[in-house]
Amino acid sequence: MTELPATELALTSSQLLAWTASALLVFVSAGVIYLSAVEWRDRRRRRADEASSRSSAKGSSKSQSGRAQGTASSSPRAPTAFGRRP
Repeated sequence: MTELPATELALTSSQLLAWTASALLVFVSAGVIYLSAVEWRDRRRRRADEASSRSSAKGSSKSQSGRAQGTASSSPRAPTAFGRRP
């Protein structure tokens, strides 16, 4: 069995800096991926909620006789996050 001297196991300052930068890059990348996945999931949930509220609103407006259909679909929709519209 060959033993390594203690000097070969020590990290130099540039190696330590490289490992720290790599760890931070992985941490930030994982955070961005996590936040993107959460935003995507919330957007899907909001669209499903809007679709279910639209279908229930259409059903209730059809059941009411003599009334015009809801005006919610004719009014402009407010922009969502980052100025995008769904």
